[in-house]
Amino acid sequence: MLSNICSIVKAAPRVRSRKKGALRLPLVRAIAGFAIGALLAACGGGPYAGYAAYGGSAHADAAAGKVYQPLAMGNLWKFTCNHLFPITDRVVGTYHVKTHLVYALSLQIPSSPTKSTYVIQLLANDSKGNTWIYGYLIHGKVHAVTPTEIVAAKPVPYRYYDYPAPMHGTITRQFLQFEDTNRTPLGVFWVAPYFDSDRTHNYGYSLGRGVMEEDHGPQYKYDCLIEKYVLH
Repeated sequence: MLSNICSIVKAAPRVRSRKKGALRLPLVRAIAGFAIGALLAACGGGPYAGYAAYGGSAHADAAAGKVYQPLAMGNLWKFTCNHLFPITDRVVGTYHVKTHLVYALSLQIPSSPTKSTYVIQLLANDSKGNTWIYGYLIHGKVHAVTPTEIVAAKPVPYRYYDYPAPMHGTITRQFLQFEDTNRTPLGVFWVAPYFDSDRTHNYGYSLGRGVMEEDHGPQYKYDCLIEKYVLH
């Protein structure tokens, strides 16, 4: 009986499918992942071999010491949203906030196929691989905020990683559970997704690569899949 179950589990492809606009179900996937992990512990392999029950992967192990948000001048991530229009996030410069060297990450946030808002965050990675926000670049000037961890090296499921907004207030950010991206032109990636502004936006970070998929809402209206990325 167990051998039959093992053969079925081992044959199952490790790809999830999500319809446009459909809510992701991280808790369901976490339970399923835990069950599959337990089965494979007994079965001893299959396409999930090397993956923890949740949160880890063979890719993550191989990328030990890397960060979820690589920061260097010239880094860029180009996405195609809904197979219709492109957006690009890129590191556009370096600055100092007090004694901290920070990198200016320009984020393109679409509200329609022809209209986007650009937000430039001032970020730095610490020695443990956590990414911190130190401020924003607004009209060419540094606007400092209270330093806040924005991407964790070891994110805790369902924890909030809220951070200061550009002008005033706070942007809510929550990590739910690790998951696969939708299939992108570069393949499927195991990511740590963070949901911002009451899940209006989300960013899926792949260890050592950066964001491989981002969604912009409401209700994940624009699904933006990585098409090209350049790291220095």
